[in-house]
Amino acid sequence: MNVTNKERATLCPVCHTVSTQPYYSGNQVVVEDFVHRHGEYFYCQHCQILFQDPPFIVSELSPELIQAEVINQNPLGTGTLIGHIYSLYYRFTRRAIVHLRRLTPLRLLDVGCGTGQFCKTVSAYYEAWGVDSSPQACEVARSYGLKNIVCDTFRRELFDLKFNVITFWQTIEHLESSPLEALQTAFDLLEPGGILYIGEVPNINGMEFRVFGARCFYLASPVHNYIFSEYFFTTSLSQIGFKEIKIRHDWKNYTLLSGSFMIKLQDWLGIKLSATTRLLMALVTYPGWALLNVIVAWQKKSATFSIMALKPGQKL
Repeated sequence: MNVTNKERATLCPVCHTVSTQPYYSGNQVVVEDFVHRHGEYFYCQHCQILFQDPPFIVSELSPELIQAEVINQNPLGTGTLIGHIYSLYYRFTRRAIVHLRRLTPLRLLDVGCGTGQFCKTVSAYYEAWGVDSSPQACEVARSYGLKNIVCDTFRRELFDLKFNVITFWQTIEHLESSPLEALQTAFDLLEPGGILYIGEVPNINGMEFRVFGARCFYLASPVHNYIFSEYFFTTSLSQIGFKEIKIRHDWKNYTLLSGSFMIKLQDWLGIKLSATTRLLMALVTYPGWALLNVIVAWQKKSATFSIMALKPGQKL
């Protein structure tokens, strides 16, 4: 582990034990593209997670960046070719819970729904609900005709109904509060026999972190407040009461490896490559990164993994 010379004590937001092991402090490559901050990540030996202290909050982002991100996530509903491609992407890669469509009607909640891409895709099979703290993203989601979009942080008191499926897609690592609280809230909101699915969680034990260290994609972007281990989810979900916990290493996120390589390459060269240059290099090296990521996932060392768990009770 890459521990900095600086030490200060801080409490883990999950277990509240004292941690004095800064894994990484500051970043000079990507942070300025997002927000002017120098994130400091600590490692909790008890939870086996990295956490950022103080945590990143959405209000630190500039309005221009938020608007750009909303536009970037807004291909659906436009009738364009890229919109159809994104729709096919979601149908293919996020089929883990769509296969339950034969059991409709079911109620699904997507936590951190963003602009509603996933809710839009599964709305043909589910009574789809979404919750997100970004007003701009929620506005776009509602423009798709999605009526059940709640603009707020994820809390139990927001809902007076329960769900058959709750999903977190690339969300739980961005939470400003404890992820354990979010998992407990999800458990409380699920019907007996309901399914929790957490997609594409950054893996602290993945090859990417071991090779690129502080220059891996997830640490280079300060919007990630947590980096997880499989141990955290297996122990936390079991303690909460979930059963049949399954973890799958993702083989599709080859872009994370190539992104980390670009960050490291900029360090070596001492320059910042243009977006066009980075895109061209990514396209040229695509086959190699894709093959490497399949091998890494097979070895259970991929950059991200996904989790599925069941709330005990009568099955769906």
